Amino acid sequence: ELKTPDFSLVDLYTNFKIQENIKFQVEVSNLFNRAYAEHLSRTLSSNNQQRLLERGRSFNIGVFVNF
Repeated sequence: ELKTPDFSLVDLYTNFKIQENIKFQVEVSNLFNRAYAEHLSRTLSSNNQQRLLERGRSFNIGVFVNF
């Protein structure tokens, strides 16, 4: 079994009310775009020496409206 290197990630999240029934949300995952693999992730090669990396930096933006 391959040893999995340690890793740390920084995620940011905020939301605020635009109006009483409207909320705006912004999220950034993996802010510093670190390359990492979870311990149980699949491998890319037949000899199991290279793990499949997790996703890099990603952004999510949302608007929520209550009716």
